Amino acid sequence: DWNPPLPPPRLSSSLSLPAPSPSFSLRVLTVPPSVHASANATVPFLEYHAKNVGIRRARGLFTLVTNPDTLLSPSIITFLASRSLSPTRFYRARRRELL
Repeated sequence: DWNPPLPPPRLSSSLSLPAPSPSFSLRVLTVPPSVHASANATVPFLEYHAKNVGIRRARGLFTLVTNPDTLLSPSIITFLASRSLSPTRFYRARRRELL
């Protein structure tokens, strides 16, 4: 949650997620309004600041960073699920605009 509105519920209590397992874990980081205010923000949510907070605190071997309006194709999901990523490579997918 970045600069979560008051009162709760928080994002973590609003999501329906699978139970943690060896191949899936989740942490929800909450960035309080006081930190948001220190960024001199004029908007309620700083998307790129929030991404950087998440990336810096990621614990996994790989990090997937997307935008809120990103749709992943079934072939990308299948590739990620195959666990065939290499830590010595940088992966990037082609972007297509859907209108």
